[in-house]
Amino acid sequence: MVKTRWLSVAATAVLGAPLASHAAGTPAGTSIQNTAQVSYSVGTSTVTTDSNTSTIQVAERLDAVLTVALASVSASTSPR
Repeated sequence: MVKTRWLSVAATAVLGAPLASHAAGTPAGTSIQNTAQVSYSVGTSTVTTDSNTSTIQVAERLDAVLTVALASVSASTSPR
């Protein structure tokens, strides 16, 4: 009986906790540009090359709340 009650309390605490994620705060629609650069040496010459610029746009995040409903479960054992 004690194990069952403890398991029920633990499951409620873990699954009943609000599940939320929070972004860093970059507004939706913001464009972010990224260009990589590489430098290397061949003999006595140093070569530096840039990649193509990649642009991404921050998407709007969805605010959602997940609620988990748990059914009450009880178990008992009978002596043999």
